[in-house]
Amino acid sequence: MSRLPFLFIITGIFGFVMYHAFSLLSLTGWLGDELRGPEGWFHAHLFVLGWATMLAMGAVYQLIHVILQSNIYSLVLGYCHYFLFSIGIMGMLYGFIRADVIWISSSATLALSGILLFGWNMAVTLFRASQWNPVTISAACSCLYLV
Repeated sequence: MSRLPFLFIITGIFGFVMYHAFSLLSLTGWLGDELRGPEGWFHAHLFVLGWATMLAMGAVYQLIHVILQSNIYSLVLGYCHYFLFSIGIMGMLYGFIRADVIWISSSATLALSGILLFGWNMAVTLFRASQWNPVTISAACSCLYLV
């Protein structure tokens, strides 16, 4: 088994801790600021992409091996997905801090590229499954939903 799922899970836990740290540090800012501004978007993206999505993708990489009783299609694509997605999230968060639309959009493109690599990797892995049963179909639907 590879270390890929653990990279996602550890990074997701780090995102969760950072979300709470930044929320506590900017507590007074949350009271007076609009949530639909750069600071609110920063917190929302850190929580949803930096924690929830990162953790979910790590769990999929860990569990797909158990569900299908086979390896994922490409570990190299998985690592590329991790680095593109992580760099994209960090760039978006930096762009939200600076309120720089160009930085946000270019970083979001990197994050989206990572998500599409995840979708491709899981789609090929699932199409190569030896048997289709309710568990395999549920895994495919959850991967589709995550993408």
